[in-house]
Amino acid sequence: GVIGVITPDTAWSSNPGPNVTFTDPILAVQQSVSDLSAQGIHKIVVLSHLGWDKDLALAQTVAGIDVIVGGHSHTLPAVYPTVVEKKLLNVNKATQEELEALPGIGPTLAKRIIEWRETKGPFQKVEDLLQVSGIGPAKLAAIRNLVAVSDDPVRTLVVQAGEYAQYLGRLSVTFDAAGNVISWEGELIPTKDFASHPKVEEKLVAFREPIEALKKKVIGETKVELLGERALVRTQETNLGNLVADAMLWKAKVAGAQIALWNGGGIRASLPAGPVTFGDCMAILPFGNYLVVLELTG
Repeated sequence: GVIGVITPDTAWSSNPGPNVTFTDPILAVQQSVSDLSAQGIHKIVVLSHLGWDKDLALAQTVAGIDVIVGGHSHTLPAVYPTVVEKKLLNVNKATQEELEALPGIGPTLAKRIIEWRETKGPFQKVEDLLQVSGIGPAKLAAIRNLVAVSDDPVRTLVVQAGEYAQYLGRLSVTFDAAGNVISWEGELIPTKDFASHPKVEEKLVAFREPIEALKKKVIGETKVELLGERALVRTQETNLGNLVADAMLWKAKVAGAQIALWNGGGIRASLPAGPVTFGDCMAILPFGNYLVVLELTG
């Protein structure tokens, strides 16, 4: 099963529209894992755009995820894959109180689980809990990713591959019959070591030439360097940020605008002094955002 998850910041960093609702990503993924488990799917991959630290937190918090393939933070991890281990409740050793605390179990079923293992021996797999009177598929699905039949930790493999296609990530995973990760092999492959494919290059030429001509078209000039580096525009005022906001205000004055606000994260490049080309503008403001005029009281 494959689950996709994206940062809730998307609600205001992009334009998802009025019909998209963003919820807590950890709760949403846990629900999706439970839904897949209820269908008998126990090999689960999460495609995440939350960022490295939140991917690690997701792996530690949500039971039942085998692999997280992440993005957003553009992380090039020192260890590929990074392994997050966590222990589940061993139903062959759990106490009455520990079993009672599981969702949907309670005192009666906890007692039956203990009686079953004492009379018939240890559970060999989690699905053996279905043999306990009162535990059906729905109850098993609710606890499937919370329990185990041994003290061995369950593992979640977390990967990212940097940014801008500088690396390709390769990951090979082996699962046991229950869907647990038992072995893996992975590596980050630098793409600079590979030449462009001639046939692909040939097809790109037809598109590249007119695009390059458009990008080189001079549309203005700047007397000074305009600062748009990530570390600057996301933390402080810059001359390029001011220029962009002033340009938006100039355009929106026809609608009565008095001030303009622009998100620093939408500025993606600096510009040296000299001619300004169409390509420069696309590099600085690559997103198809909309100008919105609204009235604020205060």
